[in-house]
This record gives sequence, structure tokens and C-alpha cells, in this order.
Amino acid sequence: MSEDLTCHVCAQVVTDLRLLADCDNCRELYHLNPRSDVEGIDCGNVWVGSGDSLALQFSCQPCIDGPAAELAEPAEPAEAAATPAPAAKRSSQPPPLTQRRREPRRFRRVDA
Repeated sequence: MSEDLTCHVCAQVVTDLRLLADCDNCRELYHLNPRSDVEGIDCGNVWVGSGDSLALQFSCQPCIDGPAAELAEPAEPAEAAATPAPAAKRSSQPPPLTQRRREPRRFRRVDA
């Protein structure tokens, strides 16, 4: 590789592209050591996604810490903050079951 790249988290110059990963959130490059048996810098993380897609998800440390850092910041003064809408209360009980209408069967089951 002819040009050196920089990790946007620690600002170190990296000459080997295999030691960098592309963050799925901010699209910046960050250090990610692909091997556990070799010492290296990790400025983020990668994990297997959940739900329908089991693809690898890459994220740098600032994007991982982003929501937690926003919660740790002091809140705005009361007069400057807008009044939030009241949140709907969630019940711990499951929703009531609905009765299904039973239609007569068109065929009768025959056991052999």
C-alpha cells in the first residue's frame, strides 16, 4: 500500500490496512486487531449481528460510547428544555386473548 492511513480514534498512522476496520456508523477507519494471539491495538469492536441478519457489525469506540456519553452530559436548564410528552405506561401483563370464530370443517377427519 503506497499511502499511510490514520486511525480516527487514536490518530496513529497505520501502514497495514489489515489492522484497520471501517465503522458502520461514522464510516471512519479505526484500529481493530484481527488476531487474538498477537498483540495489537483495538480502538473499537466487532460482533455478530442479531435478528434476521447475522452479518458482522463494526463500530469504533466513540460510536459505541456515543449514547452513554450523551446520557452522562448535564441536562439543559428547565426553562430551556421543552416539555417532553408523557410516555405510555407499559403493563407487565400480556394483552388479552381474542376469541376466534370457529367455522365448521369442510371435511371430517378419518383415522385409519
